[in-house]
Amino acid sequence: MFRARRTIENTFGILAQRWRILRKTIIGNVDTCESIVKATIVLHNFLQKKEEDIPEEQRRYSPMGYADSFDENGRLILGMWREEEYMLRSATRLGSNNATRRAQGARDKLASYLVSDVGSVPWQYDIIMTGSLPN
Repeated sequence: MFRARRTIENTFGILAQRWRILRKTIIGNVDTCESIVKATIVLHNFLQKKEEDIPEEQRRYSPMGYADSFDENGRLILGMWREEEYMLRSATRLGSNNATRRAQGARDKLASYLVSDVGSVPWQYDIIMTGSLPN
């Protein structure tokens, strides 16, 4: 569970660092918000895939050390995205932490999409289990 949560936090942190629109509340109806989030995910996956054949030290979208990783002893190494200007705030106590029903519905719909045959990428479950990006 810890690695899955860390993987999700890492992914959304990188998305928010790379896609400015995700850094604050999106003003729009649920369908528009879903489309925006899906578009950023598709672009993120496209850029990750595009850089697969580039040596890590030459990658621009997600360079070596940008994402969280684990060392050979299983210790967490925090990624560089956390050091940048607009890092995500801790979600331990933000107001009441009660999501609206619409927000929960949007989250559930997006989660269902991301684990469906259409919305998933072949390596996502390996990432969750190992806690690192594909080579």
